Amino acid sequence: MIFCGFKELFNGGQGRRYSYGSIMGESALKGSKTKTPITPGTWVFWDGIYQEIDGSRFDFAGLVASRVVCHTGESRLTLDAGSKGISRDIPGPPVVIDRPGLVPGGANEEHQPCEWRGEGPVPPIGEVILFAPRHICTTFYLYSHFNVVEDGQVVDRWSIECRHGDA
Repeated sequence: MIFCGFKELFNGGQGRRYSYGSIMGESALKGSKTKTPITPGTWVFWDGIYQEIDGSRFDFAGLVASRVVCHTGESRLTLDAGSKGISRDIPGPPVVIDRPGLVPGGANEEHQPCEWRGEGPVPPIGEVILFAPRHICTTFYLYSHFNVVEDGQVVDRWSIECRHGDA
């Protein structure tokens, strides 16, 4: 399940900013009146790779909710968001949002193995864990809609258009 919420969208008018690896390169902008090119997925929803490149300028707004489905050892657990739930086109684990000490390992198709290095007991079976994907753009493609969440409640549902050439 994918969630989103907005806090801040742009860099507050602090001048011209280009996203790294943008699908809309500077050459595409020659002659354009556009002054601040952005990538629709990454600059609006933020992701793990941009967090590494550009720091904590924005909060994550596109998150994937995953559930603990089993414990496989004293400090090992498995969640239900594998590569079919969070895109793995950029190597590396997703960012754990709400459980410091949870360390994702290599994902497989349906599951995300993790190690618990946090304080207190291992997250229980059934607990929901939020992840920010390393690459939000290709994670969008895996879902038909966003659940828009405010203050912990789903308040809207946004369709994700053009997923399979359905423009």
